[in-house]
Amino acid sequence: MRLIRIYGIAIFSVNRDLDVVLFDMESIGMKSHDVETIHYSLLNQAEREFKEIVSTYEKARDYVLSYNGKLILVRFFLKNGNRVSKAILVSTRCGIIRGIVKKLEKLG
Repeated sequence: MRLIRIYGIAIFSVNRDLDVVLFDMESIGMKSHDVETIHYSLLNQAEREFKEIVSTYEKARDYVLSYNGKLILVRFFLKNGNRVSKAILVSTRCGIIRGIVKKLEKLG
């Protein structure tokens, strides 16, 4: 089994519906993939590290996306049904998060 390491983490305060957030990510060129067991463990590790920031949520949804061919793991923390309150992005490659953050910030 290959060891996968976390190279970058970004946490967003979102306050938008999940469908809108997914559309925004798709509009900057991110594509969806199937979630595998190893991805859950990396997302759990990131959540544990930042539990004070993301601790007040009702449920979470996990996604595996790609950006320029590189995988990005995303955990959305939901409140009030499908409203995303926070999002954690986890990268297993160096430098990917920076490009995503810049594009998402331009969207607002």
